[in-house]
Amino acid sequence: MACFWDGIISSLDINDYKKIGIDKKPSPKDFVINLKKHNIKTSNVLWCNNKITDKQLEENYEAINNYDIKTINKGYFCSTFDPFLFLISEIFKLNIDHCYLKKTINYKNINNIKNVKYKSNTNHFSVEK
Repeated sequence: MACFWDGIISSLDINDYKKIGIDKKPSPKDFVINLKKHNIKTSNVLWCNNKITDKQLEENYEAINNYDIKTINKGYFCSTFDPFLFLISEIFKLNIDHCYLKKTINYKNINNIKNVKYKSNTNHFSVEK
């Protein structure tokens, strides 16, 4: 069950993948391995139009460093303040609208070049097309 990773991967294209050193549509495992290699503090991303604190930047950075790749197919509980959504917003210069249980949470990259929408509930995550 890798719906979180599948949803993110399906919202990106080959030019996006190249930003993390991938030349074709990746598997969830390859995608996460490369995200972890490119982990940075997400200082260009606003959450619900608010800059996040240095402590939150550090906690998100550490959460990704500590993510266990072995759990990829066991499901991922995406939060409404999610470290991976911050990171993909930063790396791929995305504005993200994440609709969780009909409430939309925004991640805005100040240098955005693309907008994506995701939706999730307590059981499933997907891209909204």
